[in-house]
Amino acid sequence: MTSDSDSSGSSDVTEAQPDTSLIAGRYRLHSMIGRGGTGAVWRAEDRQLARPVAIKQIVTSEHRSMRSRARALREGQAVAHLRTPGVVQVYDVIDVGPYVYLVMELVNAPSLSQLVRRRGPLEPVDAAVAGRSILSTLRAIHRAGVVHRDVKPSNILVDGDSLRLTDFGIALFGDGPMLTAVGSVLGTPAYMSPEQARGHRPGPAADLYGLGATLYFAVEGRAPFAENGSWETTQAVRSRPHRPAERLGPLGPIVEALLAKDPDQRPAGDEADAALLAVMGIAPPPARPPAAAAPIAAVASAAGASPADDEHRQTRRLVLWGVLLLALLAVALGLLFLAVREQPASAPALAAVVPRAIYHGRGVIWPGSPGCNRSTRCERSSSPARSSRRC
Repeated sequence: MTSDSDSSGSSDVTEAQPDTSLIAGRYRLHSMIGRGGTGAVWRAEDRQLARPVAIKQIVTSEHRSMRSRARALREGQAVAHLRTPGVVQVYDVIDVGPYVYLVMELVNAPSLSQLVRRRGPLEPVDAAVAGRSILSTLRAIHRAGVVHRDVKPSNILVDGDSLRLTDFGIALFGDGPMLTAVGSVLGTPAYMSPEQARGHRPGPAADLYGLGATLYFAVEGRAPFAENGSWETTQAVRSRPHRPAERLGPLGPIVEALLAKDPDQRPAGDEADAALLAVMGIAPPPARPPAAAAPIAAVASAAGASPADDEHRQTRRLVLWGVLLLALLAVALGLLFLAVREQPASAPALAAVVPRAIYHGRGVIWPGSPGCNRSTRCERSSSPARSSRRC
């Protein structure tokens, strides 16, 4: 994870120093990656698992320690519920003394802010590609009930072909509290939505505003608002128009729509995605086609059908089923008749396989018995003491 030094309007971070001892008996800080409004980010090592990690060190002032700790814990909880590759993962939350540490996935990649400052602004088409990647992540976290509240170039890491969203320090999770002191505003003034600047509870539309401001920066090389000081910038975000764009080109309409002051006037996620695809020269996937219309003649025929016609069709179906059943019955009877005709010829063979005892007069004829033949009568004594038989 990397971070820039954009101010977020929070004064929770007063000082951050490397700790040469192990944190929680397993993590060691090495070098600072960056500093943000809610903490300093360090490159560190997990000695237990022998892997590099990023650790966000939040220094809490005495009078705001409870709120800062609650916000840090909520950041870990919010990210732990997210299962999308576009979010930098949080592994652990540690509360030690005046510090709260968030142990995170280490992403060795520059932020979008750093990339633009080093290489210059993006072309509108390239910015549209990046915008779709960011938008996909935002839609995923919104479905999980999370509002980031601080979408800006320095919180977007360009990791090869993918973009990763980081720093959920002031995110809202579900219907949870905003954890904001009375009279204070959290967020980066140049990128926060007008409703945030007014102190209202933001929804997903606030993150789409941040996406619009980020796309503006990516192509123009500057933020849409850059007044002298955070207070002046916040006032401009509330009620004044942003600086005119010079390079947006085909990206202009969707960026202007995303930067609308009224959150209800901003496009929804699917509309924004279709607009970005159009900038890329790709037609959006077609909507689900309606059912094919029946021919006009068929429709007219069905519309003019009477109850008598319906009854006639039903009767015809019953007749057809009756004919079919009669044909099957005739075939079955024919097979049964053939089987009965052939039965006498096969009887001797059956008798040879399964012998039968036939009672005859005073004795029993045993066909196939040793020493007997079919014309000989074998008599068995009726006395229990005599079990032999004679022929």
